[in-house]
Amino acid sequence: MASKDKARKGKIDTKIKDRPAIIHSYKLRIRWALGISAVLILLFLAFFDRFLFPIAYPKLGEPAPQTIRAPYDFYFDEKAAFEKATKEEMENFIPIFIQDQRSQRDLIERVKSLIEATKQIQSDKSLSERRKLERLKQVFSLKRTTEGIRKLLKYGQLEELGEILISEVITPIVSKGIITDKDLLSKEELRIRSPDSDDTGFKKVPAREIYTLSQAKGLFRNRMEKLLFNLDPEITDLLTSTIQQYISPNLRYSEENAKEMKKLSEKTSNRLVFYRRGDILLRSGSPVSRVDIFRLEACNKQKVLPYWVSALGTFLPLLILTFLFIIYLSHFHTYTFSYTQNYVFIFLTLLILIVIAKIITLFTSFSGYILPVSMVGILITSIMNRRIALITTLLAALYITYLTNFQLALFVFYVISGTLGIWVGMRAHKRGNLFLYSLLLGVGNVVVFLCCQAMGDTFDYKANKIILFQGSAEAFFNGVLAWFMILLITPFFEKVFGMASTYRLLELSDLNGPLLKKLQEKAPGTYYHSIEVGNLAAAAADAIGANSLLVRVAGYYHDIGKMIRPNYFVENLGGGENPHNSLSLAMSSHILRSHVKEGIEIAKEYTLPQRIIDLIFQHHGTSVMGFFYHKARDNGLEEVLSEDFFRYDGPKPVSVEAGLLLIADAVEAASRSLKNPTYIKTEEMVKEVVKEKFADGQFDECQITGKEINKVINTLTNSLMSYSHLRIEYPKAAEKVKATNANAGVREEVKQAL
Repeated sequence: MASKDKARKGKIDTKIKDRPAIIHSYKLRIRWALGISAVLILLFLAFFDRFLFPIAYPKLGEPAPQTIRAPYDFYFDEKAAFEKATKEEMENFIPIFIQDQRSQRDLIERVKSLIEATKQIQSDKSLSERRKLERLKQVFSLKRTTEGIRKLLKYGQLEELGEILISEVITPIVSKGIITDKDLLSKEELRIRSPDSDDTGFKKVPAREIYTLSQAKGLFRNRMEKLLFNLDPEITDLLTSTIQQYISPNLRYSEENAKEMKKLSEKTSNRLVFYRRGDILLRSGSPVSRVDIFRLEACNKQKVLPYWVSALGTFLPLLILTFLFIIYLSHFHTYTFSYTQNYVFIFLTLLILIVIAKIITLFTSFSGYILPVSMVGILITSIMNRRIALITTLLAALYITYLTNFQLALFVFYVISGTLGIWVGMRAHKRGNLFLYSLLLGVGNVVVFLCCQAMGDTFDYKANKIILFQGSAEAFFNGVLAWFMILLITPFFEKVFGMASTYRLLELSDLNGPLLKKLQEKAPGTYYHSIEVGNLAAAAADAIGANSLLVRVAGYYHDIGKMIRPNYFVENLGGGENPHNSLSLAMSSHILRSHVKEGIEIAKEYTLPQRIIDLIFQHHGTSVMGFFYHKARDNGLEEVLSEDFFRYDGPKPVSVEAGLLLIADAVEAASRSLKNPTYIKTEEMVKEVVKEKFADGQFDECQITGKEINKVINTLTNSLMSYSHLRIEYPKAAEKVKATNANAGVREEVKQAL
């Protein structure tokens, strides 16, 4: 039984020992899974529309229902396409005819006049019947009197007859259109336009509905016989033969036909065009021409490799670059990316950008210059730091260039625009400032766009002014779109990941916040020490271009762990007895060391951002507690309690901001021991502190340069001198009385002398 318990205990101990390795392996798998997922999502977004939204041929002459982009690189023989399109358009050319409304009105007026003249002759009682026949014969232009004339003279319903002739017989024929030559009806359709309509007022009419002159006259006779079947045949024949002479063509061949035929013959091109993947083949809403159809056909015909082969060919290079990106973050930003959520944040930012880019390219006709890669630079700089933002921007530029096309000019634009975004993230610390800087970013994007266009030797600036204007507008709007997306997604990352954006830091910098008020109440000395540390660190950060707002806020909160045991820290003693005098050195060092861990627990309780927690964790690095170490050495305990025993647990600062906070904390504490501080004394003290930390290796992982350290030393020296400026020493009350009595004695002596 005892052996079983021992074996079980051994397994538990083994699991406990292996737990860090298991956790590390788990985090490592998550990192690689995130990288693989990012590449797979990128490939899916790059290719899925080719399966779900294949290229569909829009209808000729109608507006394109959507923007169509090239799914791969291909060549298009524009010369052959224009020749073929011109030939087809010539064959399918629909002639234009002008409808002569006056001819139709004249015909109706002549028929009305004919009926009216017949009625007047009938009603004229002054004329004899013989005279009436003569007059009616003249009206109908007949040489002899016919039976039809005699019968028409006696017909009593001439007015009704005239209405039927105009509305039921003549108008239906003439309104269709009458043409002179049958050869002009060789096309299936005609375009008819009235003279008073605009240039676009064409009406397409099937050729079968248009009559030649002989067809119109024949149809007129047929309709007369069918509609007026109860009328005397002699009268019908008289009216038909007379009105047929009035019918004339009312459609004439337009001179515009020759102009349009000439335009068609002039459409030509001698180019062999190379389209890259992502280039626009047809814009949404633009009329579809035959050349557009031929362009889409050429695209489909030149498809050689299946999509899955293209996807597989790009999967491995993108995966390798993504893995190198992860390795870089793991090795050069070890502490920051020891948290899995930071990887999630990075790749989620990239995913949001990729989705935005795909939506814009799939459903709009904008070019790639509107895609807000600078959003990545702004967001990651404001939440992490500029070094991480730079390498992430490079990966984002590569991703988006692949998603659109592999143009070098576009990749250069994305890289420079993303770098400008990093600059905006470093400078813009308020929402209003962010918008103004985004406008400057837009202006910078326009300049970069124009430079990218200048990279092409064959670009014709005079002939492509519209392209330049549109591209410049898109590049400028790129900055505004990045600003909008930052405002939209920043609250999400703050809530979900506890990230520290600029706006969150501004809230935490309020000295009336609940945690700082609590610090002031419980540990007032620590509170004022923290405020000064924050100010010193912010001044140093401004001097070297680091995130001054972040380091200021971190300075305010870096010692909140001292609220647990405030009286064990010298700044809170107020001249009272030091409790460490009754404690062992081991216990004293443990109390000092524990304020870091307790500060982290308090920070998590108050949901401070992870970046602030990181700086609290690193603000001492692995520095030695000098006072207790020297005390141990003076007491001969150096062999028992080594220097490492008195070190803080760390880690060492892994960012410039953490290094500045470490320096500011140490310098502010050391400055309190200076007596009669002068500039030289203060500068020597700051140099000594920095030299000690540098020699101790505290800056090995934070990538702060020697040039930056010199600027920090000068800035801290000037700041400390401004804090400890000399004041005029006013005389004390007793000295004032003594001086007054002395002055009175002098005045009395003067009086006596006078």
